[in-house]
Amino acid sequence: MNLYLRNPNPHSPSDEVALNLIRRANLDMLWGRDSSTVTSAYGQMLQLKKMSSDLGLLVSRDKMGPWPIEDCSGVETAMLMLWKSLDKGQKGRNYCQFDTIRKIRSLRENIHSGSINGLLSNVAFTDQRGRVFHMDKSPMHTKWFQLFSKGCESRMGNSTSQDAALSVEAMLAMLELLELRVQRTSTSKEERRMAVMIAAVLVVGFCAALRGGEIMLVEATEFCRRIDAGRVESTQHVLVPLMGRFKNEIGERNVLLALVAVTKSGIQIRKWLDRLAMILRLEGRDVGDPSPAICDENGYVLSTKVLEKELHGLLKILQEKGVVPEGLIVASEFHVYRSLRRGATARATNMQLSQVVIDTNNRWRSMQTSRGKKNLPMSQLYLDIRVALPAHLAFSAAM
Repeated sequence: MNLYLRNPNPHSPSDEVALNLIRRANLDMLWGRDSSTVTSAYGQMLQLKKMSSDLGLLVSRDKMGPWPIEDCSGVETAMLMLWKSLDKGQKGRNYCQFDTIRKIRSLRENIHSGSINGLLSNVAFTDQRGRVFHMDKSPMHTKWFQLFSKGCESRMGNSTSQDAALSVEAMLAMLELLELRVQRTSTSKEERRMAVMIAAVLVVGFCAALRGGEIMLVEATEFCRRIDAGRVESTQHVLVPLMGRFKNEIGERNVLLALVAVTKSGIQIRKWLDRLAMILRLEGRDVGDPSPAICDENGYVLSTKVLEKELHGLLKILQEKGVVPEGLIVASEFHVYRSLRRGATARATNMQLSQVVIDTNNRWRSMQTSRGKKNLPMSQLYLDIRVALPAHLAFSAAM
């Protein structure tokens, strides 16, 4: 009645589905608390009832009805979440996980906030630190809905599937395949260009332990301008400038990474980045406005779809050679976004790097975007790096 403004039709299949969803939502709500908590509350309720009877008092003076003819508890959103859970999920699952269906809750909250009801019921206040807090009458903030969400998540659980880590052996083997592709006379110009781009993504992502999205922030003009820095020094290194918007950061930032020319395992960072700089210069991307270094022939940043297609192709070849275990499904286990970083972390653990070295590498964002350094030019960032150059190179040197 509260949702459809009518009684259910016993001959309607859709009404039967709706009733089943409502029942499931109520059952999940009941499981929002532990059984021991419910048992204890029930015992206390019996005691309260007896004491009230002994004293001639009412158990409660709160009105239990009538209820308004509307959905004031978020049942409709709960039904949509449960219906969504029946869809086919990722990685072969025949259902969607709770982390997927809870996005419907967030969407409905945003819709409510933008409605006239949400606007009129919104109350804002600030604390002593100036932080703003909002209160509203959203059905998704009711006690019933909070218990439903907790019970639903408890029933469904969450199966976490992390990206597989790329081993250093797989890295070297992929770079060897890309080297053969570059040297082969039958390789077209486009294929050779793509091979260099993929190799640059691999060496930067692995040796700097970057996420996939951060690799795409390598900036072309500054990269070409600084490619010769560190070439003839006693501690040979190569600079990788990142420019753009980083996760959990406000506004655009400049970040400069320093990597060794050749790692301990033999990854030739300098060689592949020199080739990348050559391509960018031939295409005229070393001058002008800032632009992505990892780009297609039109200057647009390479998409994750393109990168992962190339990555999976290389890994399948290695799987046939026994470098990658047979049981792994390459397309679902390895991704640019996390596999490179996880592989670097595993390599650092195997090489028994100190926590200081790992933190120096992984905290580059907080160190170079800290207060007072957020908008420093690349030249000033390089001066800061040179003061502690061995510490900045220690991580990539061990890769």
